[in-house]
Amino acid sequence: MIGVFLSLVLYLLRVMKPKIALLSKYIDGTFRDSDRLNLKRCKHIAVVRYSGSIFFTNVKYLEDKILDQITIMPELKHILIVGNAINELDASGEEMLSLLVDRIHNGGHDISFSGLNDSVLDVMKRTYLYEKIGKDHLYRNATRAIESIFKESHEGSDEEECPLIDVYFKD
Repeated sequence: MIGVFLSLVLYLLRVMKPKIALLSKYIDGTFRDSDRLNLKRCKHIAVVRYSGSIFFTNVKYLEDKILDQITIMPELKHILIVGNAINELDASGEEMLSLLVDRIHNGGHDISFSGLNDSVLDVMKRTYLYEKIGKDHLYRNATRAIESIFKESHEGSDEEECPLIDVYFKD
């Protein structure tokens, strides 16, 4: 019974706080966890990988992590949520994403999503979140998203070496 209880507790903790990583370009051309691999991050685009479903138990956690990035990155212009590992989106998750998109836009930032599977996109289309985000802000993969949003996000920038285009390690 103790083992079952501990397994349940560990499962709930993983579900309530899924892995969230900030990504930068790695030497193999993929986008990887910048903290884990000691990579620099872009000043203007936060690439956030969310690994879990979005539903009532963890919806606030994602929102807090996104808003933290806005707070700590004064030159941030665009947030890209990489959602390859988002398999489910329930009503509370959809509502939170809708409110989060509004908050981000009202704060003068932009938001895009990449890698969402068809079932998540279907939920977004049924609830009109798809239209709120905009088809032009939904990408099949992070590379295409970066290619599309890079120029506008770096307009007037003094960032000479962008960690989303080339690999740059922290000093």
